[in-house]
Amino acid sequence: MRETHHIWYIVSTVLGLLFIIWGALTPNHPLIPGDVWLVLPGILLFVTGLFGIFEEYIIERRILKYFSNLQVDSISLDKLSSDLILDVDYLRVLLLQLRGQGKLLVYFDSATGELMLPKEVESPSCSFCAHPNVALDFCPVCGLKKAESKRKKTKKN
Repeated sequence: MRETHHIWYIVSTVLGLLFIIWGALTPNHPLIPGDVWLVLPGILLFVTGLFGIFEEYIIERRILKYFSNLQVDSISLDKLSSDLILDVDYLRVLLLQLRGQGKLLVYFDSATGELMLPKEVESPSCSFCAHPNVALDFCPVCGLKKAESKRKKTKKN
């Protein structure tokens, strides 16, 4: 659905540009039908199209800035949508989209229904393939053994 919005915004931008050009050419060429006043709807269409194209980018920047300034570990989706002045369903889609792109590291807690920010807990991961939560002496994905220095330190303690 978002792609159709972009198509209409692109069409609006192109039509606005054509109206601006058409309105600018009519005073100098009497054979071209039209008037100088075609520039005004052209500007309106052009600006509306540009803001529509950049809308998702602007909202994405607002969400990332909001989470970078956030001081708590969890927040409800309703509070977040009221703070950002966005629809809850649209915000959920945007958050999942940003998380899928790797730009935002939040997750939904299914028990409370809140957005949880990741804590800075270092979990053991494979140094070769970065598979998380490697609890054994070897990685279950690539089979690489853990570093000997880490194992020796844990055996001494």
